[in-house]
Amino acid sequence: MNNGDSGLNMTEGSVPRLLVKFSLPMVAQMMFVVVNNFVSAVLLGQFVSAAALGIVAIVMPIIFVTNSIAIGFTTATAILVAQAYGKKDLAGIRKIVDTSLVLVLITCAAVMVFGMTNTGLLMKLIKAEPSMIPDGTLYLMIQFAITPLLFLQFLLFSCLRGIGDSKPTMYFQIINVALTITFTVLLVCGPFGLPKLGIMGAALAMGFSQLIVDLCLVAKLVRSRSVVCPRLRRLKFQKDLAWITVKLGFPTMLQQVILNVCSIFIVGFVNECGVVVTSGFGAASRIDFVAFAPAQAICMAVSMMAGQNIGVQKFGRVKKIFYWGCLLALITTLVPAFLSWFYPEFLMKIFIHEKGPIEVGIVYLRYNAVAYLFYAFMFCGEGIPLAAGQTWVATVVSLISLWAVRVPLAWYYMNHGMKEAGIWLGIVIGLIAGSVLITGYFFSGGWKRKALTPPTEEPDEAAV
Repeated sequence: MNNGDSGLNMTEGSVPRLLVKFSLPMVAQMMFVVVNNFVSAVLLGQFVSAAALGIVAIVMPIIFVTNSIAIGFTTATAILVAQAYGKKDLAGIRKIVDTSLVLVLITCAAVMVFGMTNTGLLMKLIKAEPSMIPDGTLYLMIQFAITPLLFLQFLLFSCLRGIGDSKPTMYFQIINVALTITFTVLLVCGPFGLPKLGIMGAALAMGFSQLIVDLCLVAKLVRSRSVVCPRLRRLKFQKDLAWITVKLGFPTMLQQVILNVCSIFIVGFVNECGVVVTSGFGAASRIDFVAFAPAQAICMAVSMMAGQNIGVQKFGRVKKIFYWGCLLALITTLVPAFLSWFYPEFLMKIFIHEKGPIEVGIVYLRYNAVAYLFYAFMFCGEGIPLAAGQTWVATVVSLISLWAVRVPLAWYYMNHGMKEAGIWLGIVIGLIAGSVLITGYFFSGGWKRKALTPPTEEPDEAAV
């Protein structure tokens, strides 16, 4: 394939080799995000306060809820692009990108306006401590202002992954991290006589770096005449594609909303335990991202690789992709699980130095150490039905595991003698329940019977 095609055909060849080749840049990209989060957390925790780190932690679910809309649309776009690429339909890919761009632009404008006009209400919703509300409101206001920049990056990265071209996303993430760290040091720490802007500086740093990266990414796609380059002068909005995108994207969007509204409730429970617990939770939750980020990247690779193969109805090959994906993802979670169990105090002291929050974080990390291993099955299990266009499956699993298990158990244990430790236990049990449900669905074969492309009678290949 040519004519602007820089993708990777993953419908033929060794499954483990292709999966490693495709996922490594994505894992590297995620690890650079981890580095960025680590540095930002250290700067806030050490140069501002533990409370500043806690503020960022408690407002993140709000930001994720709004971003979930973009994630829904762009996930649907990636599914459609992957299946079209598997069938070598470049013209179809261009139509998908055009239509998705229009949808994302309209949606992000609505999210930005709503968020910027309701920050105070949102801070009350998460039951933030009064002392945290002023800085939290300011941080949220800036985050909503840069929403269009983030939404555009979601879309372009998803399109590139859909065609199997994961290297540009890694390169631009490296640039993004380098810029964000640089701006954060300048605006938070205030070297060279610059003003120390505290938590506002951290938010502005993200905005400045995002703007530069988006401009460079679009310029790169235009120059290379990529098949997924936005055609701003001749956008062709396809109503039928828009409907398919919305139909596929809505369950994913709903799943993200379910997940992040659940997080808001969990944060509310944490805030009821006091500022010390909130600060400890804010620092320890940074370790969570380190634990599941590589597994999540492998899941995205599994989903895109499976999508191409589902597009040409190679369902036996999809099983291989799932098994190898689980193995690779499991390997990546072993190290953070080991460190969280045996060296939690060391991990906490990277971010903060107050004794009370550190003790809270130690307990949290030990509860989650075992749970980290289940992320491999959870993420890869979600990736297969997602690739088949069955975006509702992960939504149903999230609804059950979060709202029938995690939130009720966290509330119950917290109010029946366990306090904050009860919240941690509820989180762990909910994750295990979700992993069991989604893995069970994969083995049921339901994803194959209802794929976007009708299955053939092709016999399954060997599992490995």
